[in-house]
Amino acid sequence: MNLYKILILVLGLSLLASLSAYAQGGIRFDQMSVKEGIVKAKAKGKFLFVDTYAVWCIPCKKMKKVFADKDVAAYFNNNYINIKINMDGLNGRTTYNDYDVVFLPTMMIFDHEGKMKYKTDKLLTAKELLDIGMQANVEGVYLGNNASQIYSTPFQSKFNKATPKSATTDIAAAKNKKVPEAKKGVSLQSNANEQIVKVLGVGDEMPPEVLYQEAYYQMQMMNNRQGDAALAYLKTQEDWSTTKNVKFIYDFVESTNSILFDYIQENRDYVASIVGESNLSHSLDILVNQRVYQGYPRPEFQEARELYKLVDPLTADQQAFQYYLNRMNQEGDKDGYLSGIDRYINTVAPKDHNAMNLAATMYSSMEYEKETWGDYKKMVENAIDLSPNTPSYYITLAKLYLMKEDSRKARKAIQNALEIMNENTGDLDSEISEILERINKN
Repeated sequence: MNLYKILILVLGLSLLASLSAYAQGGIRFDQMSVKEGIVKAKAKGKFLFVDTYAVWCIPCKKMKKVFADKDVAAYFNNNYINIKINMDGLNGRTTYNDYDVVFLPTMMIFDHEGKMKYKTDKLLTAKELLDIGMQANVEGVYLGNNASQIYSTPFQSKFNKATPKSATTDIAAAKNKKVPEAKKGVSLQSNANEQIVKVLGVGDEMPPEVLYQEAYYQMQMMNNRQGDAALAYLKTQEDWSTTKNVKFIYDFVESTNSILFDYIQENRDYVASIVGESNLSHSLDILVNQRVYQGYPRPEFQEARELYKLVDPLTADQQAFQYYLNRMNQEGDKDGYLSGIDRYINTVAPKDHNAMNLAATMYSSMEYEKETWGDYKKMVENAIDLSPNTPSYYITLAKLYLMKEDSRKARKAIQNALEIMNENTGDLDSEISEILERINKN
């Protein structure tokens, strides 16, 4: 091989490598546990960046665009070991227990010893993530959750230990059982008073009013210590029901997984009388939807139903079913979806013809079961009776007939669909063509 051919080969391989790197794009994530990531990062002399996600998490998908930003990708690929953790996978439960991952996506940065340098469950822009990455990529620097405040290593290590699950028990005991028992997984620490002392650098006994003001200061700083600061103040209060304290609790409740939320839940009408019904409903709506659509682990149907009742008792069942059906569909649980939609139609929405059609469509994609075929055929026919000018319902009926190889009735259903189709239903053409092709083969 002459020199010219060798040169062409080398250039070709270089171009191929460049194209491959370009095609890959974005932050390069490995799949491993946090502990494994820390070991790898330490060996490489880098810090560890962790993204937690789940396939059902819509906000997680929004972060993909941020991770694909060329400046973000270049910096994190050069300066960090980056890992992703599927919270529904093997490492999910351990990550939840060790690092209090309550909402998804939660992003974290760790130093070589496994101390947390940064943590947030908020969506970030490319600029915000890049700024955070640059600030955290310094030995001894630890950040609040908006990277607006930097702390030294000795101080920050107090905050970066995984939250003990028994903390809420200590808090409730200190309140002489005047608050509801906290739910498992509450992310407020029991040594909050000690932490505030470290912040202010004063004596052991902190006046309640100082703790009260400190909590609002931490809120203004938008860092991840405002919950601890709020709890430090509330631990000094024998009576949480004063107007001042109720407003304080309302201001600092951050998730449904906290004793502050438990207090509001147990005393909803009283809290509403102080902060206003519309204000409380709006805040509860945000917290509930955050729990339902970003919370980890995902709530079961009954929990979602109880949460939605706090927002609007009249629509709670319908919203809980819609959440649960969406969850079953995302998880690919067809049996769970069909079971849920049957209950939904029979108990909540007997005239929801769209749900009837969705159930029959899902059924038509499953293995044929003779004993239930008639139920779904009747369900589609009911949907057609309720909305006779919807062509997609006739298409679903045709699919059901094809399951029994009844080409004549399937063709008749397609003819009905074609008769009522208009220019707004052109997206059904390919589906109809596919069904007609199957009919002709029969």
